[in-house]
Amino acid sequence: MVNFRKNQRNTLWSIGNTIVMPTIMLIVTPFFINKLGIEQYGIWAFITSITSAFSILNLGGGEATIKFVSKYIGSGSRDDVYRVISTTLLLNVILAITSAFIGIALSFIIGEGHLQNISDINKQNSTVAFRYSIGIFSLKLIEQIYVSVYKGFQRYDSATKLNLLTKIIVTVLQVIVVASGGSLNEIFKFSFYLVAVTIGLEHLFLVKYLKGFKLQIANFRQSVREVFSFGLWAWIYSVLGLLSSQLDKVIIGLYVGAVELGYYSVAIIVYNQIHTLMSSSVSWIFPVISKRNKIDKELVRKYFSFQIRVIALGTVFILFVFIFRGEIFKLWLGEQTYMNSIGFIVIILCVNLLNLPSIVPYFFLNGGGYIKLNTLLKVSIIIVDVIGVYFGYQIGGTIGILLSKLISPILIGGINRTYIHHKILKYKALLSGFYLNGITYLLCSVFLVIAGGLKSNLGSIGVILFIIFGIFIIPTLFFLKREVRINF
Repeated sequence: MVNFRKNQRNTLWSIGNTIVMPTIMLIVTPFFINKLGIEQYGIWAFITSITSAFSILNLGGGEATIKFVSKYIGSGSRDDVYRVISTTLLLNVILAITSAFIGIALSFIIGEGHLQNISDINKQNSTVAFRYSIGIFSLKLIEQIYVSVYKGFQRYDSATKLNLLTKIIVTVLQVIVVASGGSLNEIFKFSFYLVAVTIGLEHLFLVKYLKGFKLQIANFRQSVREVFSFGLWAWIYSVLGLLSSQLDKVIIGLYVGAVELGYYSVAIIVYNQIHTLMSSSVSWIFPVISKRNKIDKELVRKYFSFQIRVIALGTVFILFVFIFRGEIFKLWLGEQTYMNSIGFIVIILCVNLLNLPSIVPYFFLNGGGYIKLNTLLKVSIIIVDVIGVYFGYQIGGTIGILLSKLISPILIGGINRTYIHHKILKYKALLSGFYLNGITYLLCSVFLVIAGGLKSNLGSIGVILFIIFGIFIIPTLFFLKREVRINF
């Protein structure tokens, strides 16, 4: 009962963390667009994308902290818990300093006219804004360890409070700056100063929570090797994910322009918030499995139970958003922004649908120590994504890039999940990874037909996909019937 209540508490706090910030962003994004203009908002999105590329310097310290803190708590070794925290914290401080120096050097390149179709003054301002953005990123590398420590202790309530407090304070500050007529530079500058103060406070709170924690440098080299045994693969995974998630925005920013990127970024916000919401409902299983240090029969049963729940809840939520898309997004964005971005949003809702079955396997594999397999499977997805983005842009511009995002979850995602079921879970049902997507396949094709119309190119793609995916619906229903009977 205690574990059930803890898991329930962690789920609610994780979901709460995911709901609060998207709700705030739903309110403030139209405000930012109206006050700054779509060009400056597009520049903001571009700077954020370039800054995200610095995640290549994030060597997986956060994931490794959760993994090993939960592991050593399970074995009762408090000294090893402190040793791991010291190691990952010191590593991320070094990485934060490194990223700051590299960012300052690259900032001189950012303002040299690489953004298309924007004014000269905005090109100059983007240089300064980028420097502050890199400073914020560097500080967030340190904060990542603080948040991960609480997650390793399975205190998602504390992690959420810490994370939310920082984000809400920074967002309120940004609103105040924009409302006062501040520029993009001032938004990033004041955000940097505020984040620096909150990081210092977070360190004090963490020391108090750990009761006697002090940084340890003894056996540092050995600890680094241990952390990298997991963290290095987590880093490779994050770099691959970064490439996949940012390549499209960089291409649009460089070759199409900041205005188009602004509308495209609205759709990406929708995707990220929905995907994060669904992921947060089961993210707590990562430290739980790490604590057991294996995937047993009980966890295999829970795997399919979690899968069905996440897919069912996610499908219902996304279907609701699609049906009431006019009311929701016109209220949120206003008429003009809605008309220019709704095509992007409909396609991104399809991507959300198709990626629902990928959420649970990610946490199960990482918790079970299969981070290397998780990363190698990600490689196959990235290859398809990169090829898809390139050819999608050549064929259909921005819409082509978005449509290319449907390929990897349809094809590679199903293959990868089937492999996981056979290799790790010892579940031998043929093509089981595809069956989990059967209903979402059909819904995705219906979305495209309704949004584009039968005579449009988008609608034609939807009709073709509906015919192809129809063959999965019968085995999907049989598969779900069997799993629901066993697991519920």
